Amino acid sequence: MKAEYLGVVAVGFLLSGYVTTTQAQEIETIQVTAQRKLQNIQTTPLAVSALNAEKLHQFQVEDLSDIETRIPGLSMGTLNGVQPQIFIRGIGSNDDSAGGDSSVAIFIDDIYINRAAGIQFNAFDMQRIEVLRGPQGTLYGKNGVGGVIHFIRNKPTQDEEAKISAGIGNLQHRQLNALLNTALNQNLASRATVSIHKRDGYVKGAEDSVQFSDVDNQAANLQLAYQTAEHQLNLAFDYYDEAQNSIGHRPLGGSIGQLIKLSQGEKADDFYRNFSSSPGWQKRTLQSLSLTYDTQFNWAELTSITAYRDVDADVQDQISSTDIQYTELLDVYNQINEQARQFSQEFRLSGKPLLQGKLNWLSGLYYLNADTKRNESFISDMGYLILSTPQQPVPPGTRVQLISQAEQAVETNSYAAYGQINYQLNDTHRWTAGLRISYENKQATQNAPQADGLIVFEPYQASAEKGFNNHSWESMLESQWQDNLYSYVRYAQGFKSGGFQGTSPTKAAAEKPFFPEIADNYEIGIRSDWFNNQLRINATAFLTDYENLQVLRQQDSQATIAPIIIVNAAQAQSKGLELDWVFKPAALQQKNQQLELSGYFAYLDAKYEQYQNDGNSLAGNRLRNAPKNSYAIQLSWYRNLAEAGQLSTHIEYRYKGKTYQEPENLEASAIPAYHLANAKLKYQSVNEKWYAEIWIDNLFDEQYYIHNFASPTSTGQLAVIGTPGLPRHYGVNLGYRW
Repeated sequence: MKAEYLGVVAVGFLLSGYVTTTQAQEIETIQVTAQRKLQNIQTTPLAVSALNAEKLHQFQVEDLSDIETRIPGLSMGTLNGVQPQIFIRGIGSNDDSAGGDSSVAIFIDDIYINRAAGIQFNAFDMQRIEVLRGPQGTLYGKNGVGGVIHFIRNKPTQDEEAKISAGIGNLQHRQLNALLNTALNQNLASRATVSIHKRDGYVKGAEDSVQFSDVDNQAANLQLAYQTAEHQLNLAFDYYDEAQNSIGHRPLGGSIGQLIKLSQGEKADDFYRNFSSSPGWQKRTLQSLSLTYDTQFNWAELTSITAYRDVDADVQDQISSTDIQYTELLDVYNQINEQARQFSQEFRLSGKPLLQGKLNWLSGLYYLNADTKRNESFISDMGYLILSTPQQPVPPGTRVQLISQAEQAVETNSYAAYGQINYQLNDTHRWTAGLRISYENKQATQNAPQADGLIVFEPYQASAEKGFNNHSWESMLESQWQDNLYSYVRYAQGFKSGGFQGTSPTKAAAEKPFFPEIADNYEIGIRSDWFNNQLRINATAFLTDYENLQVLRQQDSQATIAPIIIVNAAQAQSKGLELDWVFKPAALQQKNQQLELSGYFAYLDAKYEQYQNDGNSLAGNRLRNAPKNSYAIQLSWYRNLAEAGQLSTHIEYRYKGKTYQEPENLEASAIPAYHLANAKLKYQSVNEKWYAEIWIDNLFDEQYYIHNFASPTSTGQLAVIGTPGLPRHYGVNLGYRW
């Protein structure tokens, strides 16, 4: 398939050579705020990708997982619905403890989301999504050692706007979205959205009536904007609620998987079936309130962002995906109850240009207070096959239930000061330097009233406190060689705070912190437009060295879910090449027709350089969720039907290479490479008031996994558990706007 991809690019070059006599059809340029100012993505000295509102609609984006294979370098895993595992260039985090941080920082309208359980958004009225790859910090309140994902919503305007859309599809898919934007007076406007999304599950349990991986959520957003010549205020309230079944895992291998295959026959070969009689649950409520204030001085612009966010999550996840009656070996499920509150305050000053407009500067202060309480239990039903030994056999039918429980409470106070200056050296070159000073303090208490000897070894009460500080630098040189040719060279340091273990096996482990993660990133990027802006080719090459990389590791044990700890791998390195392109040849454009080809290719070599695990060296092994190759190809075709409206077709093909899920690089639990194809046919009325569309995701009904794990992680001998991805999904949407 790589040859096909390169062939498409080659055809683009050949066609572009003879279209000079036809009027050029310019490629759309997206404006981004990755550097805290609105600028052309083609002259932004960062590895940034952006999906605007049109692309989000074309791709049927509903949640975070929908953007994964559409952004070079972005890879995800999903253990359960409230713990997304987000990786950029092989750097991410599987840690779900109350005392850890994400390696990829998530922002919604400039507000950092402290907990993974709080990452949810309403894509219906999203203006764009920006993904910044590599360490970020000198322009952001909270640092991201692996990268940043920023969700940016539309804001209230003085234009009257109302629209509604509804959709139905297979798997009992039902969706309703509504928007109302209105001007209350010449200075005040409001914008409100509501979304409802429901879908049946596609993974079935022991009986067909038991379903997993369904969707049942509601979201609302209300914004008020006040604007004068000198002042802008935006007050926003978010609400999100879901009450659905747990995500569906299925046993693939290990002792549990083999027993299922031997005892259940053809039923065990069903890709979308497990052997649990309970669907579990996933309940989550998110609420947030934020106030953004902008004002102009003679010498600078001041921005203040004040935000409060409240997350309540309750999950029961059927980890082993089988009741003990089907194996007489082991049945494990995990219960999580988490309450997370956060308050943040950020001030930014963007100065007026100095030194005859050659010098620009920006500075900021940031504060975050986060209070997280997490109660986690593992319930293990052990059957006679695991209880028996040759010396002490146990009668068939014997069962023993063991319960472990850990209550963790962590308060985090994060402080940062950051700044950046850039200076125009001459007509071609601009130099930028930035500095971030960070300090974080974490106070953790952990209580384990119940111990099962498998996950929690002893009852304990523990408390600990630790502070972490860091200075991170950034320097880059950007060059505008011609109007259509731009390049940059960038060096940036990254920092991820240390923390404390979650559900620790012993008191000593609960009180022992893990160290911060440090990154040094070297990057060169080229942005280019060719043949009268008919072909765009952007390329980025990078090398990132990581020290004390935080790795979630499961200790060897005879339980499906064994003690899980975070250790610091001594050194790791991520390097690679990212290429994205857009081709819109004038030779293929007509008066009533347009065609556009686009896509990306990403090569990633992300490995441990030094890592000793229980005396074994894992140097040379690939990092988690780091596919060696990934790519996507998209085709958009538009046809104007004279006075009858417009017809458009959007087709995309995406590939993600094999990813390992453990530092040991077990083949048994590696997620195999997979291909996905989507298509959409849309009709829009001539006055653009209404539209109708037919869409289909996973066109060829590819069977693929979105997460796998093994136990023990060093061998996978007891269990290998996989989480199937969504099968073919299709439907019809209707929309109307006033």
